[in-house]
Amino acid sequence: MEKWYVSRLLKDLKSLDKKIYVISTPEINNLYDVFPKEDNTKIFNGSIQEVCDLISNCTGFIGVDSAFRLVSQSFDKPTLTLSKNCQGHGQIAEYQQIRWLCWPELTFGLHYSTTEIVGLMKKMLSNKIYQLFPKIQEPWEKYLIKRDYSVDFSKTK
Repeated sequence: MEKWYVSRLLKDLKSLDKKIYVISTPEINNLYDVFPKEDNTKIFNGSIQEVCDLISNCTGFIGVDSAFRLVSQSFDKPTLTLSKNCQGHGQIAEYQQIRWLCWPELTFGLHYSTTEIVGLMKKMLSNKIYQLFPKIQEPWEKYLIKRDYSVDFSKTK
C-alpha cells in the first residue's frame, strides 16, 4: 500500500485508543515512518511465530489479504481485510470469494475509506455481532426475534 494511505489509516486508527502494531519487514519499514516515534504505534519485525503470537494477543486485526488474516480469524479476533481483489466494501468476484475471501462483508478494496474501516472496527470491538453482521444498523436489537416462553408445570411429569 502506498505511504499516503498507510498514513491516513494509522491516523484514523488512533481514535481506537489502542496500541497499534504495524507488522512489517525491514525491507519495507520506510513505508511506516509516517508516525512520530513517541506515538502509540510500533513497527513490529518478527518471525512468523512471533507475528502469530502478537496476533493471538491483539484486540483486532486490519491487514492485507494474507495468511495473517486467517491467523487472526482463527483466534476469533475482529478481522478486516484490504484486498486488491475487492472493488469496494464486500465487492469480490465469486471465484475469489470461494477460494480466499470467504467473508466479503469484512473485506475492503485497497484505498477504501479509512474512516469507514476504522468505524467498522470500532463497532466490532464493541459487540461481536458485527463480526457476523457488519452491515447491520444500530440499534441491532431490533433485528432479533423476541419470544416469551412459559412452562405449564401442571402438564409436565
